Amino acid sequence: MTKTTDVLPLPFLKTVTGIALLFAVFLLSVFNVVYAEETPTSSPSSLVLSPAEKQWLKEHPVIRLGSDFGWPPFEKLGAKAQYEGIAADFMKLVEGRLGVKFETSPLLPWTEILNKTKNRELDVLPVAQSTAARRTFMLFTKPYLSQAIVIVTRDDVGYVDGLSALTGKTVAYQKDSQPINQIMVRYPEITQSIYTDNLDALSAVAKGKVFAYVGNIATVSYMMRTEGFTNLKVSGQLDQRFELSVAVRDDWPLMLSVMQKALDSITMEERNTIFQKWINVKVDPELGFRQVIQYLAVAAAIFLLFLVWNMMLKSKVRQVSEELQHRSYYDPLTNLPNRFLINDRLNQLIQEANREQKYVAVLSVGLDNLNEINSTLGLSTGDQFIAETSNRIQRVLRTGDSVGRFEGDTFILLVGGLENPNEADSLVEALLNQFKPAFVMGGRELNVTASIGVAFFPTDGQEAPALFDHSGSALQYAKKHGKNRLSFYTQSMNEKANRKLQLDEAMVGALERGEFQVHYQPKIDIKTGEISGFEALLRWFHPVLGNVRPDEFIAVAEANGLILPIGEFVIKEALRCVTECGNDNSGHFSMAVNLSPVQFRDASLVEKIGRYLDYAGASPEQLEFEITEGVLMTESEPLLKSLNDLKALGIKISMDDFGTGYSSLSYLQKYPFDVIKIEREFIMGLEEDSNKRQLVIATIAMAHGLGLQVVAEGVETGEQLEFLSEQGCDIAQGYFFSPAVPANEVNGLFH
Repeated sequence: MTKTTDVLPLPFLKTVTGIALLFAVFLLSVFNVVYAEETPTSSPSSLVLSPAEKQWLKEHPVIRLGSDFGWPPFEKLGAKAQYEGIAADFMKLVEGRLGVKFETSPLLPWTEILNKTKNRELDVLPVAQSTAARRTFMLFTKPYLSQAIVIVTRDDVGYVDGLSALTGKTVAYQKDSQPINQIMVRYPEITQSIYTDNLDALSAVAKGKVFAYVGNIATVSYMMRTEGFTNLKVSGQLDQRFELSVAVRDDWPLMLSVMQKALDSITMEERNTIFQKWINVKVDPELGFRQVIQYLAVAAAIFLLFLVWNMMLKSKVRQVSEELQHRSYYDPLTNLPNRFLINDRLNQLIQEANREQKYVAVLSVGLDNLNEINSTLGLSTGDQFIAETSNRIQRVLRTGDSVGRFEGDTFILLVGGLENPNEADSLVEALLNQFKPAFVMGGRELNVTASIGVAFFPTDGQEAPALFDHSGSALQYAKKHGKNRLSFYTQSMNEKANRKLQLDEAMVGALERGEFQVHYQPKIDIKTGEISGFEALLRWFHPVLGNVRPDEFIAVAEANGLILPIGEFVIKEALRCVTECGNDNSGHFSMAVNLSPVQFRDASLVEKIGRYLDYAGASPEQLEFEITEGVLMTESEPLLKSLNDLKALGIKISMDDFGTGYSSLSYLQKYPFDVIKIEREFIMGLEEDSNKRQLVIATIAMAHGLGLQVVAEGVETGEQLEFLSEQGCDIAQGYFFSPAVPANEVNGLFH
C-alpha cells in the first residue's frame, strides 16, 4: 500500500488557482459597480483661451466676488469664517483653471451686494438668478446649477402630484425666492405662508403649522441633513427648475467669455463630487470579506450567483440613469422638451442664425381656458387637454422646428432659418387654426382658444433669456387685450415689463420705510353741500422713482402678494382718520376704502375687519368698502359669503366704476350693494355729450329704483354739479370740491 503525502496534486492546485482568480475578477466587478461614481474617469477638459482673453486675465489678477453668505448650501461662512458652499467649490475650480485670485466680499445683506455690483465695487456674483432687472447691469453665463423645485411635507403624507393637489392647504416658501414667488402667484386657491428664512419655513412644516413647503432640492437636502428634521420627506416635484448662473459686471464681456469656458471645462466627476459633498447623504457599503471558503464547490456557486447579479445590476443602473436623464430634459405629461432642453436648443439656433445671417422666431403659445377646465372638469381632464394640445401643435411643425412645454399652460415653439420675420406668418396662422376644431374630452366638446406672443432674433433680443422674456411679454399682452389673438413683441412692451420689475423690487420694504401714505378725498352731500364722508386713496412716494401712480403699483402689489399688508395698512389708517377727525369736528362721517380681489381670498378678512373696528373704536356704519367688477367676476360662493358677513356687521358695500363692465346689472341683483359709484369717464364732458347725460340719468333712476345711493366721481365743474343735482344724485366727489389730502389736512376741510 502506497503511503499518502501532504503535498496537494498539481491539477488540484490549478483548479484552486483558477477559481481564486475568477473570484478576484468578481470582487473587482462588484467594486467597479459600487464605486463607479466616486472614481474619476476623465481629466478636466482643456481650456482654450484667445490671446485677448489671456491678456485680460493678465491685467486682472484679482477679481472681487459678491457673495450671499446666508444662502446655504450655495454660499455660507464656515466655522472659521471661510467662504464655503456649492458655488465656493465651483469658484475654487475656476480659480485654478484661470490662474487668478478670487477675493471674497465682506459680510453684507444681499441687497447691498447687488448695489455694490451695480456700482462696480464688486465684479462677479458666483451664483445668481438671471432677471430682467439684473441684466441691465450684469452679464450672465449659461445656468451651471439647475435644481429641481420640490414639495416637502411631514412623512405621514402620501405622494403630492404638483401644486394643484394642494388646493385649500397652507403652503410655506421663502419670501425672496423669485422663481417660487412667480409660481405661487398662479395658485390663489392655495393659502400661502411666506417666511423670510427657509429654516423657519421647514420648521413650520415639521411642527404641523403649515401643510407643505416649496423650495429647491439643494436647500431642502442641506437643511434636512444639518438641522435634523426626522419627520419630513420630499413628497412631490414641480415641472419648473431653479436655475442659477454666474453674473459678471456688464463692462467685462471678456470675463464672461472666460468664465463660461472655465465652467464648461469642469468635468462631470468634479460636479458630482461637489454635489455629493453638499447635497447627497451617501451611505457607503462596508465591504467585509470572510476567510477563504473551505469548500471550493460552494465558492464556485457563490461566484456564479454574484456574477449574474453584477450583470443585472449594471443593466439596471444603466436603465435608471437613462430614465433620470430623460426626466431631466423632457416633460413627463407630453414627453416634449422641458424648459432646460428648449433653452439649449434655442442657443444652438442662435449660433446657426449668427453664422448664416438669418432670423429665429420664438413663439410663446398660452392656452386661454385651462383654469376653467381644471376647476370644472377636474385636473385629469386638464391633463388630457394638455396632451391633445401638444399633439395639435406638433402637426404644424416643419423639419428642424422645436416645441417644448415651458410651464403649466404655456408651450414654446422655436423656428429657425428664416430669411425674414414674415416667413413665420404661415406657421402662426396654421397654429391658430389648430384650435378652431372643438376638443372632445370625456364625451364633451370643448371650444378652447390660444394666444400667441412672438419675438425674433436678432431684432428683439440677442440671447435666449431675453427672447423668452420678450415672447412671454407679447403673450401676456395678447391675453390682456382679448385673448385668441397674436401679438408681436415691441420695445414699449419691454419698457412696461421692465417698469413692472423695477416697481416689484422697489416695493419690497416700502411699507416699513414709510413710503406709503393714505390721502382722503371728501364726498359732498349734494343737497346740503356738507361733507358726508371721504374716500381713502393710497399714495406711494419712492425716493428714486418719485410719485408712483396707483394704476401702476396696485397691479404689481396684487401680483407679488404685498397687497395684503398694504391693504391692511390702508384700512387701519382710514379708521384712525375716522375716529380722530370725527371727534375733532364732532361729526359722524363715513370712510370708503377700496378692496382688492386678492384681499377677498383671505379667509380671515371679515374677522380682521371686526378686530380693526374694535381697535379704532369706530362703528361699522362709518366704514364702506368699494369693490370693482374684477372682484365680482370670480362669481364664487366664498365671495358672496364675505360680502354678506360684512353687510351683517353693518358695513356698507359699494360698486365702484359702475357702467364699465359688461354685466353690472346682474351683479346688482346678486350681491348686497348699498351704493353705486358712477365712473368719472361718464361725468367728464357730460355738458357737451348728450349720450353721457342720458346714461347718467338712467343710472341714477335705476339705482334709486333699487333703493341704492348714487355717488358721482370726477366732478370738476359747476355745470356738472348742477346737472347731477337736477337728476337727484346723492353724493358728488371730485376736484371741484377738493383733491385727496393727507390726514393732517382733513380737519381743515370742515372749516
